[in-house]
Amino acid sequence: EHVMGDKHSSPVLAAATYGQYLFSADSASAGNLCVWDLNLWKCVEEYPLIHGGTLAMTIDHERGLLFSACSDSVIHVWSIKPRSKGHSIALEPAYRLRVPNVGHVLCLGLLHKENELLLGSQDSCLRAVTLPVEWEVNEEFGLRQSEDEVSECHIAVFPAVPAAK
Repeated sequence: EHVMGDKHSSPVLAAATYGQYLFSADSASAGNLCVWDLNLWKCVEEYPLIHGGTLAMTIDHERGLLFSACSDSVIHVWSIKPRSKGHSIALEPAYRLRVPNVGHVLCLGLLHKENELLLGSQDSCLRAVTLPVEWEVNEEFGLRQSEDEVSECHIAVFPAVPAAK
């Protein structure tokens, strides 16, 4: 048994693997998103969470993207980048996907063939959201959707907030 637990301050509800690395995140807003090297069994990178607790994660291995669903009704998309000489990897904020007000997004999955992100939400629904092929950024963050649009689950893409180090 291996225990890697000295980096989180609240329950870990989300984890995902990418090669020899494990991503995990606190469920509280004041926690960390950690990158663990499974060959070394230690944390090699930490990113303070500034956007709410992380409730779910999934990885697009083909594009090198980590999707994290947070308690702020935004899905954060991180670009996974190798560090120099193959030592560890780094996460860079790439995009934020705003979903309709459906409560918390509690689970995520990907359908690669259809280019869709699957969302399981607090309102007892599953949704399939088509991801953009070309990510276009909408500078206006204050998107409001009518009640009719909520069930259709439109998304908008916003610029990422740089990670605090």
